[in-house]
Amino acid sequence: MIVDGIDRDDTFLDVRCANGLLMESVHRWSAERGRHVEPYGIDLGLRLVAAARSRLPDWADRLADLLHHALTALVEPRQHTLTTTDRQRPSAPSGHDCTSGTGHGQHANGRRSGGTRAIKCPGGGRCCSLAFSVMSRLVFDEPKTPRVQPLDGTEPTSNWFRASTRLEAVDGRRIVNDLYSRFPDDDGRMRADLHSSDDRRMLGALDELFVHDQLIRRYRVTYEEGEGTRPDFRVYTGAAYVGAVEVATLFLRDDWAAEERRNADLKRQLNQQLPLTTHSVEFEIFRWDATPRLQPMVKWIERTLSELRADPEALQRDEFGCPEKVYINPAVEIVFRFIELPESYVVGADDRAVLGGGSIGGCVDSAERLRQRLDDKAVKYDLRDMPFAIVVGVRDGMCDVGDVHQALTGTSAVVIATGQGVRKGDGFFGHGAHRRAGKHQRVSAVFSLHDWFPGGPYESQLVRFDNPFAAVPFPDDALPCGGRWGVIEREAAQLRAGWLIRPAASTRR
Repeated sequence: MIVDGIDRDDTFLDVRCANGLLMESVHRWSAERGRHVEPYGIDLGLRLVAAARSRLPDWADRLADLLHHALTALVEPRQHTLTTTDRQRPSAPSGHDCTSGTGHGQHANGRRSGGTRAIKCPGGGRCCSLAFSVMSRLVFDEPKTPRVQPLDGTEPTSNWFRASTRLEAVDGRRIVNDLYSRFPDDDGRMRADLHSSDDRRMLGALDELFVHDQLIRRYRVTYEEGEGTRPDFRVYTGAAYVGAVEVATLFLRDDWAAEERRNADLKRQLNQQLPLTTHSVEFEIFRWDATPRLQPMVKWIERTLSELRADPEALQRDEFGCPEKVYINPAVEIVFRFIELPESYVVGADDRAVLGGGSIGGCVDSAERLRQRLDDKAVKYDLRDMPFAIVVGVRDGMCDVGDVHQALTGTSAVVIATGQGVRKGDGFFGHGAHRRAGKHQRVSAVFSLHDWFPGGPYESQLVRFDNPFAAVPFPDDALPCGGRWGVIEREAAQLRAGWLIRPAASTRR
């Protein structure tokens, strides 16, 4: 490899650092031998960022913008035999050190693999021995044990990325690893959150990854900058401060989440005891006063299945014609429904007898809970009198764009005397008797993020709601959105707001 024979085409940012020169050399040398090497790593030093922006005005569109001071590369496919070893202290023709040694083992932002690779490269008529490192800055590795079965409802969501080998999970891992590769995670906290068995931590981290990756397309972004209580992201154009973004995640209400876990646990336990034979089983819980004993329930289901096989008309049928029977004792009252399999169906080793539990539901209060969440976020931070947006990751399956709209603009109501539709004065936006100038003027906009799950079946959508009474507006192109609500017409005494861009219908079926 001829170090001083490489054309300086700015494939890699050098900033008078030998790493850039060496990386260009490795890139060219590897490409000539059929191995693709991409630049990788982030250094948030202000001087380095400023230099990057001056040399790479379109840097936000690049896969990797800044090289870390530690020589770092990402090889596709990953080479687990490469590591760093300082054979000598060679210098590039410019006189800068080409490499320095780093140790083996774990790193907060990734994993260095073991082994050694030395490269002989005559530079300027003399030979120097170089060694370089390859870091796999991954959140999730590919599982070594195949698993195509779906998660049961009691497993943490992170198991989907850690253990599943379904194509959707493979794609999801790729997306998460890609987003994480550009996230500043010096202490490894984001990676730990993504691996967490606590779904709230894990899903909240996914929302932050998404927002960060959207913001860096246009801005220099810092994460949790400053001391004390601070927003998730502050954004800059060069050295100029643009504003702040906070990410908040709305989850399913606690009592319904507890019901979901209870139903999932019962389903898991029954599937461990009941093989699939002639009928699939569904259940719906009418009463649950205490946790029932499992074995009597399993034996009761087996007897019921035997009755049904002997006489398909043995059980009463529900309104859809499905055979059903109620299991009742002092602890519970559960209706079980039995769905006959086609005669031609061949039962697989991984097939499960119990398909699922009953639905959950009641009075939906997503808008009210979202409003409370936004109230908490609106007053916490030093915003420097600049724009501030809150991005809500919607993880509450009962909450849709209509609920978000209601939370912000107020609960729908009707004037009895006239039949006119109005909004109550309880919206996060708006004004009241004591706030004529408008509520929450510090908040420039609220975004709602729907159906975001890497590799998932639905298309994610970001919807923007501008605060008509904001002290300062949020930049129009800061975050790309599929729908936008805001001021349509503003006059001295009144304004009219509505959908500027109507959001697309959800891809959920």
